[in-house]
Amino acid sequence: MINKDIIDNILDPSSSYFSKKEKIKLLKANSPHPDKENRLAHFIFEQKFNSFIKFIADIVIIIDRKGKILEYQEYNNNKNGEHYFQVADNINDFIITEKDCEFFTKVNQAISKNREFSIQLKSKLKTEIEFEAILSAYKNETCILHIINLSENDLPIENKARLDKLISEKENLERSNKKLISRNRDLIDSINYARKIQRAIFPETTSFQKIFKDSFIHFVPKDIVSGDMYWFAQYEDTIVLAVVDCTGHGVPGAFIAVLAYSLMNKILNESNVKFKQPSELLSDLHFELTNILNYEKSALEVKDGMDIGLCLINESHNLLLFSGAFHNLYHVSNGHLNIIKGDKLTVGGGNYGKKNIFRFNTTMINYDSNDSFYLTTDGYLDQFGGEKDKKFLNKRFRSMIEENHHKPMIDQKEIFTEQFDIWKGENEQVDDILVVGFKCLF
Repeated sequence: MINKDIIDNILDPSSSYFSKKEKIKLLKANSPHPDKENRLAHFIFEQKFNSFIKFIADIVIIIDRKGKILEYQEYNNNKNGEHYFQVADNINDFIITEKDCEFFTKVNQAISKNREFSIQLKSKLKTEIEFEAILSAYKNETCILHIINLSENDLPIENKARLDKLISEKENLERSNKKLISRNRDLIDSINYARKIQRAIFPETTSFQKIFKDSFIHFVPKDIVSGDMYWFAQYEDTIVLAVVDCTGHGVPGAFIAVLAYSLMNKILNESNVKFKQPSELLSDLHFELTNILNYEKSALEVKDGMDIGLCLINESHNLLLFSGAFHNLYHVSNGHLNIIKGDKLTVGGGNYGKKNIFRFNTTMINYDSNDSFYLTTDGYLDQFGGEKDKKFLNKRFRSMIEENHHKPMIDQKEIFTEQFDIWKGENEQVDDILVVGFKCLF
């Protein structure tokens, strides 16, 4: 039988008489399941445990479904708990509810249903000590037992004050969290409704494919609403097509996109498209946008704008006119890819001067019915991915067009979609994605 002096030495954290492993081994041999031959050891263990447990005010214990102690962490300066929690293999060895089965039922519910419970616990020793604790799901089929309080008579005054503060802070956090959840729900509802409005305003792909018989649109917004858009209209034998990338994405980008759509309609309805070049239309758009956003008078230095690829297609003469604001046109003719570069100017995005000195260039293309054309915003090219987590960039985009331009556009859309997903992998999408491919088959 082990004597009292040895037990005291084992349970004294400052003692170096036994090594840590030896202490644990001796304690496990003598507690907390005493037999007839070591009742004295168990009695001393219980007294030491009661002395220690009175000073616990905030401790987290990780257990599995069966109550096995896997890990614990104290949030006060009392380090004696290390001896006791390494000695006890299972929470059921020294802490219980009124009925053990109720405790383990809640453990299983917490893990299976990801729920949280406030529970009452008692020590299993002769001197009963009451606990208040929170039981919540953790990970890998485990849960957290967070002991946050003891019975009022057993707690030191400073610990009770600390716990009162912790409980008050917890309640405040819960109230704040409920408000944030409610506000977030309202915000998401508003943005979802904005998406419905945006989709109702912007043209449908079915309408686009009625004009461009062999075509595709690969459109993947980063957020609920998008700053990328495509716009098209037909005026007698002239078709106008624009691919637009507005400043940012999400709500700010979507606002500028709706504004761009309205301005495009206004400018083209007021213009005789047959006698206009796309460069003039971009200049008009720039002038209108800078006036609406009032750059010159704005004290906030709002520099919102848009990059655009704009095509005017005359089907009677097999003629395509292109102007770009930081956008390029990819043209495949007789198996050869030609990239028509746009100007390094943004529509809006700052005060570039008066309308008559802000000019874009126009490129004229005589096309064949087998020619393929592609317009894209920068989201596809700027996506990070691949083995080295690099941007997709223009080189890979060109190669993809060269390898697949001879295929039907509907098949090309699948290739563009699949290649993007493979490249992105587990990375977050960095921007809105919009790629438009078409042949001039009218």
